[in-house]
Amino acid sequence: MYRLLIAAILLLAMNLRGPLLCVTPLLQFIRVDYGFSNSVAGLLLALPLLVFALASAFMADLSQKVGVGRLIVFSIILMIIGELTRYFGGLAGLFVGTIILSLGITVGNVLIPALIRGFFPDKMGIMTSSYSSIMQVTTTLALFSAVPISYAIGWTNALLLLVVLTSLALICWIPFYGLTFDSVYTGYKGLPAVEIRTAASNAVSKVSVKKLMKNSLAWDVSLFMGIQSLTFYCCSTWIPTIVTSKGISPEWGGYTGSVYQFCSLGVTFIVPLLLQYFKDQKGIALLSCLVYAIGIIGLFMSSNQYVILIMTGIAGMAAGSTFALALMFFVLRTESAMVAATLSGLGQAIGYILASLGPTFIGYLYDLDGSWYSAMVAMLIFDAAFAFVGYRAGRDVKITGL
Repeated sequence: MYRLLIAAILLLAMNLRGPLLCVTPLLQFIRVDYGFSNSVAGLLLALPLLVFALASAFMADLSQKVGVGRLIVFSIILMIIGELTRYFGGLAGLFVGTIILSLGITVGNVLIPALIRGFFPDKMGIMTSSYSSIMQVTTTLALFSAVPISYAIGWTNALLLLVVLTSLALICWIPFYGLTFDSVYTGYKGLPAVEIRTAASNAVSKVSVKKLMKNSLAWDVSLFMGIQSLTFYCCSTWIPTIVTSKGISPEWGGYTGSVYQFCSLGVTFIVPLLLQYFKDQKGIALLSCLVYAIGIIGLFMSSNQYVILIMTGIAGMAAGSTFALALMFFVLRTESAMVAATLSGLGQAIGYILASLGPTFIGYLYDLDGSWYSAMVAMLIFDAAFAFVGYRAGRDVKITGL
C-alpha cells in the first residue's frame, strides 16, 4: 500500500497542470471554431488562476471535515466531469468545464505537500522533487503535443484524451478513500508505513487559516509562494513579447519561452534533494533571488538574441529553484500534515491572486511609456521583496503555537 500511495500521489500530480495549460497552444483552433475575441480568450486562461485563488484557502478545512482520501477522490471525479463538460458542452461548456476542472485541481495543489509531510517525513526531499518534476514534465509534454495531436484528431478530441490519465489517477486513489491525516504510524526502524482506516478520525487538531494568519512565519512562507507565482507567470506570459519587441523573430521568442520552462524543470528536481545538506535555506533563497535578478536584467536590457536566450535560461533556473523552495517550505516549516495543508492553502491562495494580477500589471506598465524599463524596475522590486521573505522563510524554525 505504501508504494501504491506514492504512485497515487504522482499520478495526481500529472493531472495538476497539463489539462489547463494545454489549452494555451490550442487557442488558435478554439477561436476559429467559436469566433471569440482576445479578451474572451484571456478570460478563459485567467479562470483557473481565479478559481485557485478563491478556493485554495478552504481545502485544508474541508479535508478535516470529510477526510483527505474522500476529498481527493471527489476532486478527481470533478476533474473528469470538467474534462467531459469541455468536450460535450460547446462554448459554454468550455468555460463551465474549465471552472469545474480547476476546482478539482485545487484540491491536489493544496493537499499534496500535506500528504508528503504526513506520510513521508523521512523522504520529504525526494517526494517533493519527484512530484513537482513529474508535474512539470507532463505539462511540458502536453504543451508540445497538443497541436500535433489536434492536427490529427481535432482539438476537442485532444482535450478528451486527458480523461485517460485522470481516470488512472482515480483508480489509484479509490483504495485510499478512507485515508486521513492521522492514518500514518511509524514502522520498523522509523520507516513510515500506511494504515488505512475506514472512518475519519478527530485525532488531528484543527488548524484554521485565521489562526495561521496571525503567525509571521506563515506570512513569510505564503508571500514567498505568492511572489514566486507572480514572477513566474509574469515571465511566462511576457518573455515571447519582450523578445519580439526587440526586432527578433517570433519563432525565437517561442524558443526563448521554452528555454525558460526547460531550465526551470531541471532545477526543480535538484533543489529539494540538495536541501538535506543545509541547516537552513536562507542562503539558497537569497542566491536564487540574486540569480533571478541577473536573468531579468539581461532579458530586459539586451538586444542580442543569444544573450537573451542565456539570460532567460538563468531566470528559468531561478524560477525552478524558488518553486521547489516554496513547496519545501510548506513541509519544512510545519510540524504536522494538517498545518502543512492549511499553510499550503493560504500560500497558494495568495500566490494565485498575485499571479492573476501580475501579468496585467506588467502589460499596463509597458503601455504607459512604450518601453520595458518600468516593467523591469517593477520586476526587480518584486525580486527584492522575494529575497526578504525568502531569507525569513528560510530560517531553521517551525510554525508553533497554533
